[in-house]
Amino acid sequence: MRLSGSLLQQVGKQAYRPKRLKRVLNYAVFGFAATCCAYSGLLLFNLASGVFQYQSKRRPEIETQKRELEAAMQEKTAIERQAGLPALLPPSPMASLLRWLGNLFLSRLRPLGRRSPRPSRAASPPRPARPCRAALMMMYSGSGYAGMQRQPNQPTVEGALLDCLLAGGHINAGQFAQPRQQLGFITASRTDSGVSALAQLVTLHHDLADPGALVRDLNSRLPDSFRVLDAVRVTKGFNSRYRVLNRTYAYYCPTFALCPDPLPSAYAYRIEPDRLRHLRYCLSRFPGTRNYFNFTCGRLLDDPSCARYIVNSWADEPFLYNGLEFVEIRIVGQSFMRHQIRKMIGLCIAVVRGQYEPSAFDAAFSAKRRLNVPRAPGLGLLLFDLNYAIYNREYAAKLGYPTLDWARFHRQRQ
Repeated sequence: MRLSGSLLQQVGKQAYRPKRLKRVLNYAVFGFAATCCAYSGLLLFNLASGVFQYQSKRRPEIETQKRELEAAMQEKTAIERQAGLPALLPPSPMASLLRWLGNLFLSRLRPLGRRSPRPSRAASPPRPARPCRAALMMMYSGSGYAGMQRQPNQPTVEGALLDCLLAGGHINAGQFAQPRQQLGFITASRTDSGVSALAQLVTLHHDLADPGALVRDLNSRLPDSFRVLDAVRVTKGFNSRYRVLNRTYAYYCPTFALCPDPLPSAYAYRIEPDRLRHLRYCLSRFPGTRNYFNFTCGRLLDDPSCARYIVNSWADEPFLYNGLEFVEIRIVGQSFMRHQIRKMIGLCIAVVRGQYEPSAFDAAFSAKRRLNVPRAPGLGLLLFDLNYAIYNREYAAKLGYPTLDWARFHRQRQ
């Protein structure tokens, strides 16, 4: 019984300890809060007593200053009445106080005549014009050029333009050596060797102080087959390559190239309606998104960049030029790879001539293996138009920038 009683007593003590600890904590918190309240009350009492004592000591001085201000205000009001001037403020203590504060504020101000004169800016040199984003609208004949992009020891369109910019003092030697890094030189489309352009756009950083003088200077240095149509200012982030909505290429194909029979004279041949219809059917196979791996070079079989979107492709009615019949082929697409358009037209010519079966289109688009697709000559290929409709609508029309439209140069492009 003693053992069980002592055990129960220990258990009771263990059960009682949390209650006692909780009670002690409550007393401690209550005591701390009471001490803080008493200390705060003591501070407030001392502050209030100090303010009261300060006001009691300063009250005679304040009353004296108040009487002096009232006397000065009455004297000034009397002088103004004798002079016939109306009183601006009524003779009251509040008006006197406001007038005194105003005079005190004015007396503290530094006179303007004591300020040191600003240094003259007439002797400083004028700031150079800040470079902006400029676009050169131009056209050229691709005959005699090894393409658009500059190449060592090769005549190119880009090289001829940069040479004229350097010779005219429009760019420096560093910009000439690295035009893309230091000049932001970007072309809208890279034409192949022998390919001409009726609409080409180049963007670069230039102050464009006098666009007309820049155009005249470049045209005086360029050959007659290379013309700069206009120089306009564009937005800061404008990119001539990625801002273009679609590109239109034209290929002028002589109709005798579509005839498989030996001809006595190419000038005497006129294309038959069935053969022209067959050509238009072949061109109708291109619109849409397709894999053009077999229509380019230097790409891998599984390269996703070979997928390109063609908006439209068609053939116009034949026409005569110097007694020779031609047919104009138009191809509109978002972007093109190297030799793509020339191989597209070469495959159409081979199928119309009967050298390839019509099933060659399906085999070329399947891209399961490399096929030998014929390539048309580059002499008849022409970059016809660049479509910047979205830029003209969003920026040129709303923000006042010049439109990028080659229709206004119709007479020069004839």
